[in-house]
Amino acid sequence: MVKYKFSELPSQNGVEYAADCDIKVNSHYYAMAEPLHNHDYYELEYIYEGSGIQIINGVSYPVETGSIIILSPKDIHSYYSIKDMKLYNVCFHSPDKLMNYFDISKPTVLALDDFFKIEIEQLIYLLESELNQKRNMYLETAWKILDLIIMTVSRSRSNKIYSDPVWGKIFTYISENIGDISLKDVSQAMRISESYFCRAFKKNFSVTFHQYVVNVRMQMAKNYLLYSRKSISEIAADVGYKSECCFFQDFKKSVGATPKEFRKKFAGNNNKGSAATIIDNNRLITS
Repeated sequence: MVKYKFSELPSQNGVEYAADCDIKVNSHYYAMAEPLHNHDYYELEYIYEGSGIQIINGVSYPVETGSIIILSPKDIHSYYSIKDMKLYNVCFHSPDKLMNYFDISKPTVLALDDFFKIEIEQLIYLLESELNQKRNMYLETAWKILDLIIMTVSRSRSNKIYSDPVWGKIFTYISENIGDISLKDVSQAMRISESYFCRAFKKNFSVTFHQYVVNVRMQMAKNYLLYSRKSISEIAADVGYKSECCFFQDFKKSVGATPKEFRKKFAGNNNKGSAATIIDNNRLITS
């Protein structure tokens, strides 16, 4: 299992965080499949577009636009995009600087009402702006804004998103075996029939099992293209393609660009101003 460190969180768009900064905001325009992980900091995730699955401590939560998740360092989790999921991550130390609106040491997964979606998005934008522009007393201001975000979550008419331990196990199994997996593998591992599994998967997540597997493979491929030095043929093999041609076809259809075009357009910008982070066989290596 991977453990992320606050000190190793990369900067974005060339913006460097100060050494004493204990709040960081990252926006993920391409939500990518990750190995199960935890970290040495607290994390607030806000889904501002699309839908997916959030796995926390072995159970799954269906999330979509307007979902907000608060995680503590002890929570083992990951997320998987089902439909073009995009999100903000607010990572922070020192939760004692926040007012005690509710217990953030326990995982919180909520669906915000429309009014509070707008309010949360505005507050996250202000928080990101303060951290990027570094105006006078910006760290003090950032903590006040984060406090407002937590308070807004606590006072919203939010609906609790309920967990599903069965689907959590299934999605974890798929993730761990994505390089060589089939419908037969999953149904046998979960001890259910293939036909029942297909119907249940499509009913619950509005995509077929095959579409989901391709989606996860594309997310992993984008991760490798951005953060590793692997060749495109190596990446194709690592994410489960025996044919490089099929990989190119699926990637082009999913992303709208070839793997080479995607890497050229995004990899340079992503690493600008920070140490290169290499992901290899689900291990993070910072060079």
